Amino acid sequence: MLSFIWGLFLLLNSATIGCAERVELFWDIGRLNISRDGYSTWKSMCVNNAVPIPPVHVTQGDVLVLNVRNSLDVPTAVHAHGIYHNYTDYYDGAEMVTECGIPPGENFTYIIDTTTQAGDLWIHGHVHSQLTDGFRTPFIIHEKVKPTTYDKDEVLYFEDWNERTFEDMVAIDAKLKLANIPPLYRTMLINGVNANTSKSLHFEPRKRYRLRIMSLSTSSWIKFRMPGHTMHVISKDGVEAVPMEVDGLDLGPGQRASIIVTAHDTAEFNYMYNVTLYANFIPLYPGLMPRHYSGLIEYQKNAPLASISTVDDAQLVWNDVINMQARDRMPLLPVDRQIVLSIKQFTPEHGIPYYSFGDYAFNHSLLLVYNDNSKDHSLHLHRGEYQVVEIGPYGDAVANNHTAVEFQKSGPSPMRCAAVTVRAYSYIKLRFHVNRGMVALFHCHMMHGGYFGLAATFIAAPELLQKYVKVPEEVIRMCKLRGIKTSGNAAGNEGFDMTGLPPPFLVNRE
Repeated sequence: MLSFIWGLFLLLNSATIGCAERVELFWDIGRLNISRDGYSTWKSMCVNNAVPIPPVHVTQGDVLVLNVRNSLDVPTAVHAHGIYHNYTDYYDGAEMVTECGIPPGENFTYIIDTTTQAGDLWIHGHVHSQLTDGFRTPFIIHEKVKPTTYDKDEVLYFEDWNERTFEDMVAIDAKLKLANIPPLYRTMLINGVNANTSKSLHFEPRKRYRLRIMSLSTSSWIKFRMPGHTMHVISKDGVEAVPMEVDGLDLGPGQRASIIVTAHDTAEFNYMYNVTLYANFIPLYPGLMPRHYSGLIEYQKNAPLASISTVDDAQLVWNDVINMQARDRMPLLPVDRQIVLSIKQFTPEHGIPYYSFGDYAFNHSLLLVYNDNSKDHSLHLHRGEYQVVEIGPYGDAVANNHTAVEFQKSGPSPMRCAAVTVRAYSYIKLRFHVNRGMVALFHCHMMHGGYFGLAATFIAAPELLQKYVKVPEEVIRMCKLRGIKTSGNAAGNEGFDMTGLPPPFLVNRE
């Protein structure tokens, strides 16, 4: 509640969107009883009574006008993951941070300007479990000028999928007091359908392909490989990179990368791409964890498969962000202050474990995150990106049956991204610069992390927010319909009167 009141209070005078093409969509958000994985049937999130939700494609400079109707019986909100929102924070979709969400039966329009950015983004629900239950799709902003030459452009997005809704899983976990243990997902979707029935990639000899590889998962990491082909990473989370040759991609929840692949000279053989779905906090179990999937790279119908020897993952080169360089060669940012966050688990009186961060104001900052925890976390900053400048060990990984993270520093032009993995028993240093006012959520994109409290609100340059931003009346109306106050202190009262705030968690200390 405190984050929301601060966010809404600080958004005070309207920004203008310049002339551009309008891409207008109409989304009726609901649920559809359907089997998406071929095993289980339950009420998946849907748009216009259909799944999968079609990917959104625009060209840089376009304005996306997203008209949303909420046909659910609970509030919803729509987050364009990776959009900067230049003084339009109220369209960020972070419910109870910069907006109140859309009440059941109501309509709301999001206006998203793409003038200042391009690349591989995505759109997803940002209320409770709606993302996990299928409210997610790629959002591709095509560059007006390609960052490199290629003949064809393909999107491959991956989702972990379970046999029941997230809320049902939480209820089961809560009963067992195991809410800190993410669920064991049963299968994977590729481009919105059962991974075992996904379509082939069609390659033509000597053509260059841009493949936009996107992890839209919520509690699992993916490893993607194309044995027999050379992959060059050209962007991470929509930020262009100095091309880096890799054997495979390792992407956490919410992370994306574009690669360039050149097809072979002949169509003599077909090949397979491989995808591994894994999570370090779920015990190994043959056939379930990790889970392996493959898809056909088809050069010619009925051509034989190329014979390629298997190589251990440890011998391969992966897209480690710490080893990548930003294409614009932005140097290491200066630091005005340091913010230290430590990922902690705690147990309130009701016995269900939660996570914690904290709330901070910032400008030129070094963000140091310690993870003395047995789980990997995928950390996402709304409305911005950060340089990844250093990683290293923290805590006793070996004693806790984990491999210690090796100490590494970035090069002179650190890669920037909007989501990054901090491994178990490690730390990570991130630098970022803010040249505008903003209210931004920083949270774990692993659903059980964010859902159970691993989030903080960053507030930058509130004086600029007061000068340049005015909250639209329609945003205020959504709040009023939900009975949420939009002025005053954290409780919506004057001065120091905090009457009405929910009681704080009481932590059991051992």
